[in-house]
Amino acid sequence: MTQARSNIYGVFSIASQSGDTLQFKNDNFQATEFVVKDFADQVIFMTPIIQLGEVVIKENSLKSDIKEVQRGYREKSVFYTGTPHYYYLFLKPMTFIYENFKSEVKDARRFNKFASKQVAASKVSARFNDESIKKAIPIADSELESFELKYMPSLKQIDVMNDYDLVIYIKNCYESFKKNNSPDTSDLF
Repeated sequence: MTQARSNIYGVFSIASQSGDTLQFKNDNFQATEFVVKDFADQVIFMTPIIQLGEVVIKENSLKSDIKEVQRGYREKSVFYTGTPHYYYLFLKPMTFIYENFKSEVKDARRFNKFASKQVAASKVSARFNDESIKKAIPIADSELESFELKYMPSLKQIDVMNDYDLVIYIKNCYESFKKNNSPDTSDLF
């Protein structure tokens, strides 16, 4: 096996015989083969390879966003986003006072309450959503939003329900929804 490198213009010479196969390789092009038939100069075109750059995929979820905000509070020296234990009143009185009355701590507590509500809402909406409702009952798209708002289960309800229980819950709520939202025909006459 003989090898040759081309110059900056792509010109090279290599000892070969009629019937030999030359293989052209480059990192940015597909490998190309050429069978030598005569010794006349030849132009060989190589097909470029389309290379995609590296794509980095990172998780961007509600929980990761919450943890990032909580890290920000910890960088501001807010360690207890709830109420610190009362033994800090005797062991570390300044920490106790700081953790109960500073505005950053109050903001952190408010954020934790908001975050826990958001996590609960996302857990509920992961199971009680348009797709699960449409699988369980024949509901029109125009009624779907009002049905969801009126019969959204709580997190405690969702946690104890398996899929079968959820379907039964949706069907029972839909029966109630149809009774309460049926058009009143007495006004038509």
